[in-house]
Amino acid sequence: MSEALLVLRGLSKRFGATAAVDGVDLEILPGEFFALLGGSGCGKSTLLRLIAGLERPDGGAILLEGRDITREPPYRRPLHMMFQNYALFPHLTVAENIAFGLRRQGWRTPAIAARVEEMLALTHLTELAQRKPHQLSGGQQQRVALARALAPRPRLVLLDEPLSALDRKLRQAMRTELAAIQREVGITFIIVTHDQEEAMSLASRVAVMDKGRILQVDRPQALYERPRDRFVASFIGQVNVLAGTFRSDGGRLLFDCPALGACFQIAEPLPGARTLAIRPEKLRLADPSGPRLPNHFRARVESIEYRGENSLIRLEAGALSLLALHVHRDRRGDEDPPIGAEVCLEFGPADAFLLPD
Repeated sequence: MSEALLVLRGLSKRFGATAAVDGVDLEILPGEFFALLGGSGCGKSTLLRLIAGLERPDGGAILLEGRDITREPPYRRPLHMMFQNYALFPHLTVAENIAFGLRRQGWRTPAIAARVEEMLALTHLTELAQRKPHQLSGGQQQRVALARALAPRPRLVLLDEPLSALDRKLRQAMRTELAAIQREVGITFIIVTHDQEEAMSLASRVAVMDKGRILQVDRPQALYERPRDRFVASFIGQVNVLAGTFRSDGGRLLFDCPALGACFQIAEPLPGARTLAIRPEKLRLADPSGPRLPNHFRARVESIEYRGENSLIRLEAGALSLLALHVHRDRRGDEDPPIGAEVCLEFGPADAFLLPD
């Protein structure tokens, strides 16, 4: 990634004995929508604040467009940070909030007026230009904050959990709008979120963080389909994890699972692996009258969560409990197996993946 817009080299930050950011190396390309994803306390917000200049690193370097900005104050960095609470000025109108940063940068009045009008149109706020923040909904306030962030034409926009204050339905709508605006303006966005659905739907690439470190950076599909370790596999969606032994037998790749008393055929080798992972939607209820897939085992239904278009069924199998199965409804009236029922589950060799120890 020689053409990276932002480069982090060995970036570290400690708070007492805790390493909030622990030797992070990262490159982010111009124009991409990048997500930092992880649970509370993983270091993602601290990393964003280091990029913004709101925290001083204990080690490492931050380069923006090849320029070392590690020690530069926030106001000298060509970026803008959008906070969770939006930080709108309550006494200013929507238009005045958008114009505020431009005035501070010394823009001339005609240029400010033109840019504010452009930002109002981009974020669908033209009719609300003279309202104050308290007269707006949460989604409208979020768009004002975004318009203000984009107005000075920063090279980089940092978003710290920008949708967390919105209800679920509005959050989903704003995700679509945020992605569309980012594509239109072409500015690099970095979003911090603990919401895996948000990260996977918005970002072109996602970095999964834990304990101050980046565990994997990849496209959303690659993170989900081929995670590199157990933490990433379990953090991105749901996963069934089986312990056993990988071996090769006569050209076939096999995985022996003592807890299930079964041997499964798999598609890809991973020398030394002792963990097999299967996503809930990859497991299928076997059709007693139809052909069987190569891998199958029996289980008992423990609980069912009805979710409309699908159900999440938890199962007990052999020495394992709380295996998960997603059952999708193809037709109206499709019914789930009853609780306590014995069922046969199956999956294909390419439906599972091995994880390193």
